[in-house]
Amino acid sequence: MQPLIVAQLDFLPATYRQQTVLRRDRRWRVVLLVVGAVLLSGAWTYRAFDHAAARRNLEMLTTAHEAAIRTKQAWEDAQQRLERANDMAALITYLKHPFTTSQTLSAIVAPMSESLRLTEIRIVRETRRSQDGQSPLRRGPSDPPDVAQSRLPPAQRDLTRLREEYDNQQVVVLISGDALDGEALHQYIRRLSSSDVFVRAELTSLQRDSSASHHGVARSHFQARAVMRQGIGQPGGPDVAAAEARLAGEPMVHPSLHAIVAELKASKR
Repeated sequence: MQPLIVAQLDFLPATYRQQTVLRRDRRWRVVLLVVGAVLLSGAWTYRAFDHAAARRNLEMLTTAHEAAIRTKQAWEDAQQRLERANDMAALITYLKHPFTTSQTLSAIVAPMSESLRLTEIRIVRETRRSQDGQSPLRRGPSDPPDVAQSRLPPAQRDLTRLREEYDNQQVVVLISGDALDGEALHQYIRRLSSSDVFVRAELTSLQRDSSASHHGVARSHFQARAVMRQGIGQPGGPDVAAAEARLAGEPMVHPSLHAIVAELKASKR
């Protein structure tokens, strides 16, 4: 017996099938549009959060950058103030001679013996000769500064002018007096040479005066020359730390200093 074959008959019109296919396609299109909208919305939201974070980071970096600029400007201003302070300190230090007048007189009087008597003390400045024997050229205080010096800060410019004027000079003490003992006089000159105030001392003149005697001992008139050490900041000057300690301390005055000064004043009258 042969199987029964049932024929499938489609009574639906073709337009119905087409509409079904269109409805199915329309649903997929809506799904795709929704998915696309969700993705676009998520991307826009991520972009907005990223942009906000970038703006916050930019504000933080801008604040840090401005603070760094202010710090750098403050550091540069501090450096300029420090340079000006150093220039002023160098100028003030240069103007402070390591030895005051009282210290100089004390150094002259301290090594004296009773057989010596001073009649005159003069403190002068002498220009040191160069190796070729010529005096170095220097501008006077009224001469205008050159172009390079005019660009320097005021304190540094003044220090440069002072160094040009005084670095080639030396302070010399000219001493005149009477001596009863020649050995004591030479010992006095040696003590001056070994003192902290003078670089060297020498006897420039010695004349024996038989008419002037003291208890039968002939008196001799002498003249000596003592070169003082250079000031602070000058070539060959004293150590800065030692000079500061000397300036900070009280000047030592010989007990007979006032008597010597009074005697010198009386001799000039």
